[in-house]
Amino acid sequence: MRETLDFSKFDPNSLDEHLVIVSSSSEGRHYFARQDLSDFVQHAETKGEKYEVKAFKVLEKDAELDGSSFATITYQVTWEISLDGKTTNSVDEICHEIWEREVDGWHRLFAAIDQ
Repeated sequence: MRETLDFSKFDPNSLDEHLVIVSSSSEGRHYFARQDLSDFVQHAETKGEKYEVKAFKVLEKDAELDGSSFATITYQVTWEISLDGKTTNSVDEICHEIWEREVDGWHRLFAAIDQ
């Protein structure tokens, strides 16, 4: 799971084509689709921004039940954000995700993120 958060290994194919992400913070709620996430990663790379996982902890999981097409995971992650090698910010998030088992493996289907 943690490896899927590595921007340098970002694979849009691991995201369901109908992916929905909702992010909630003190600034409000925002919705993102698969293309939005791909665009964000590409924009960050172009600008020289780096998002690195500094802490990761699984809080709850319900994965790979016999015959189930879905798995859930809740985790806490701390992102360190840097620009041109200098840390500019740190963000803590609680993420709740639903994954779906497909023929070619697991795909992220839905994510709700609390910042």
